[in-house]
Amino acid sequence: DAIADVVICHHMLEHALNPTASLAEIRRVLKPGGKLLLYVPFEKERRYRHHNPGEPNHHLFSWNAQTLGNLVAECGFKLESAGIGQFGYDRAAAARACRLRLGERGFRLLRSVAHLLLPASEVRVVATK
Repeated sequence: DAIADVVICHHMLEHALNPTASLAEIRRVLKPGGKLLLYVPFEKERRYRHHNPGEPNHHLFSWNAQTLGNLVAECGFKLESAGIGQFGYDRAAAARACRLRLGERGFRLLRSVAHLLLPASEVRVVATK
């Protein structure tokens, strides 16, 4: 109990059978005033409009900023912020920029191009215990 200053929950909650129980466990391990940094995919793509049993991500839940903020607040956290931001391509862009010796500017350019070609977003929540 109360051992962590910060808990980062990154693209896990959408896979949990019981998200409320997962958040209760996170709350248990956080110290008073501890921070929860919570990220989940924002699934707005057409491919999520129909069920596909072979879909590789196997997400059980999806949220938007409002509903995830509501869930976090209902689980006893104090919501600091909830919104949508860009997600993805950091690792791939960094690897290519390093291999090609492009530096930070090259990394940012590669990541921007990837987001233009295949945009991806995530819901981001920051809350305290």
